[in-house]
Amino acid sequence: MADLAVSRLVTPYRALSIAVRNEDRAFAFWSYVSAYAPSEAVRRYAERMAREELRHASILRMERRRAYHGELRAAGLPPAISMRELQEKAASLEEGIRRTCRSLASAAAVSGDEATADLLGRIAEAGSGNRRASVFSGVGPSPTQRHGAPDSVVMIDQAIAACETAAEIYLQAAESAADERVALEAQRLSKSAITRLVALRGRRVEIAPVQFEDKPGTAP
Repeated sequence: MADLAVSRLVTPYRALSIAVRNEDRAFAFWSYVSAYAPSEAVRRYAERMAREELRHASILRMERRRAYHGELRAAGLPPAISMRELQEKAASLEEGIRRTCRSLASAAAVSGDEATADLLGRIAEAGSGNRRASVFSGVGPSPTQRHGAPDSVVMIDQAIAACETAAEIYLQAAESAADERVALEAQRLSKSAITRLVALRGRRVEIAPVQFEDKPGTAP
């Protein structure tokens, strides 16, 4: 950290980017702890910590965005993306996600995994412009379909990859936009993209629960 403080290469934007990345990692850690907590007390504590890390990350992202625009102005550079460019990029990304999820939903249905097919189908039909994020609320497989078909994990991973790409692009657009309208639209798109990822990752855990190794020296 001392080296970072004196380095000419570490601008305010880069320093804040490191801080945001660390907060995101902390949020992911506490979310994981919450999901696999051995007791209700631990789960509640982990959820509280995850919310706190998310709040920190939100504040740091706002400051990072300000630093980014300050560096653009100092360098005399134009804003990174316009509303038209964002809309065109979003249209292309969303169409790709719809095509991918429609195809995967059909394959999941053929394999007999109706829960995965239903989730992928709802993502595919979520609507133009990503306007119906609430369609993913309460997603969950029925008890008889908890583990899904053998190929379901591969299908879910393919959908996750497509949605992760969109989420990353939307988040970057939100951080680099000079126009407040563009920033708000990119934030809306990124929120919906993250909602999809939560649903997909939740289904993946249902299909393939994380296996913990026994500690050395413990009885099986």
